[in-house]
Amino acid sequence: MNHFSELRALLTDPSPRHWLQLIDLFDKWEHTPERELALQYAEQHLNAWPFRLRRYPFIPIDEILDKSAQWAPFRLALRLELSRTYPNLDQLTKLFNSPISERLRILDLSTNRLQHLPNNLSKLTQLRILHVDHNELTQFPTSCG
Repeated sequence: MNHFSELRALLTDPSPRHWLQLIDLFDKWEHTPERELALQYAEQHLNAWPFRLRRYPFIPIDEILDKSAQWAPFRLALRLELSRTYPNLDQLTKLFNSPISERLRILDLSTNRLQHLPNNLSKLTQLRILHVDHNELTQFPTSCG
């Protein structure tokens, strides 16, 4: 099966398994104009998928920060779960300055012993759900209103 047929088949049925296979497909796909066209096609069809399914892979935050701007999840994923990963303020600041800031809708920072959130949290302009329970926060950054 060629990449486009596999892509079409995966996009027809929103499921966690198909989401992971979709990300894997783009990871294996060489960076060509055909891949770019496929990403645009996927973006359109993924609009019908629930946000909760479109999550970043469970990898350490430093690995996310090391990814190139062409990494497919930067364009397709809307949910990032960092619960119990204990990121530091510098890592979160870098993360919020990365391509993630353009599309992220759901962010889970719960149970990280965070005392502060970065001032650039407001860069997450598409963010709709922020989980920060079970931390040691006393206030939000002033940039958030």
